[in-house]
Amino acid sequence: LDSEGRYFNMTPQELKNAGLDCWLLGHVHVPYPEAGYTGNPGYFMPGTHTPDRSNRTTQGSCWLLSIEAGKKISAEQLVPGSIRFAKLNKEVNNVPEIEWLETELQQLDAADTLLEITLTGHLAEEERDKLNEVLKRSEQRFLDLSVNDNTRQKVLLYFFSTVI
Repeated sequence: LDSEGRYFNMTPQELKNAGLDCWLLGHVHVPYPEAGYTGNPGYFMPGTHTPDRSNRTTQGSCWLLSIEAGKKISAEQLVPGSIRFAKLNKEVNNVPEIEWLETELQQLDAADTLLEITLTGHLAEEERDKLNEVLKRSEQRFLDLSVNDNTRQKVLLYFFSTVI
C-alpha cells in the first residue's frame, strides 16, 4: 500500500517479528485487513473516515477494535460517513444517448454524492439544449455536480457538384 516507501519502512513480516501484539497504523487511505477478516492480522489500518477527493470512489472506513483478556482481538469495520464521490465519462452524440445519460444519472444514489461528469461527443444546437436541461435537472439531486463538457458542435457539410 505504500509503494514508494515513504510512510512505513517495515515489511509486514518485520512488524510481526517486532514482538508487539498488534500495530495500529495510519496515513495510508486504504483499510487493512479486508472487511470480514477474523483473527489478528498483526496490524490494522483504518483507511479514511470518508473519501476526500474524486479519485476515491470507495466508501469511508474505520475499525472498532476490542482487545479482551488473553490479548484476543475482535475487529469490526465500520462506515462512519455517507459522502461518496463518483466519476462518469460519457460520449453523447444524439438525443437517445442524452436520454440514456439521464436514466443513468437517475439511478445513482445522489443525495450524498459528489459527481464529476466528463462528456465528449458532437452535438447539434438542439441536442446541446437537451443536454443542458438534463444536467440542470440532475444538478439539483446531487450534493455536488461538476461537468467537464468536452463536446463539440456538430458541423454539417454540404457538397455541391455540377455535371457538365
